[in-house]
Amino acid sequence: MASWFLKFIVVHDLQTREKSYFICNSWLDFNSEEGSNRLLSVAGDAQKTNFKYLFEKQTKEKLSDGHMWFSIIGRPVHSSFTRTDRLTCCFVLLFLSMLMNIMYYGVSKTAPDSESLNIGPVKITPQQV
Repeated sequence: MASWFLKFIVVHDLQTREKSYFICNSWLDFNSEEGSNRLLSVAGDAQKTNFKYLFEKQTKEKLSDGHMWFSIIGRPVHSSFTRTDRLTCCFVLLFLSMLMNIMYYGVSKTAPDSESLNIGPVKITPQQV
């Protein structure tokens, strides 16, 4: 079954070098008669700057490429930053935050000697960090 959800279509005219935008926002099913014979009109400036359209477009872009955890699943097709790269960055950040929590677990703020963290011969204070 060939069906796609299209937000918008951009058509480039190679002779006049003009771009035409067609806003669809619906599923196109090429096996049905309605999906294969859909009439879309050229979107004007008012339709391209409509708040609902811009809000949905920006939200999808920010979640699929800008948010670190959501971008693993919704990776943009045109991005060279692969899902493996994104997953690696997420786990590095997770493990670094876990390491920082382990380092400062049980550090008391009341006693002056307990403010420093002793790791073998190395002594780390909150001021050094």
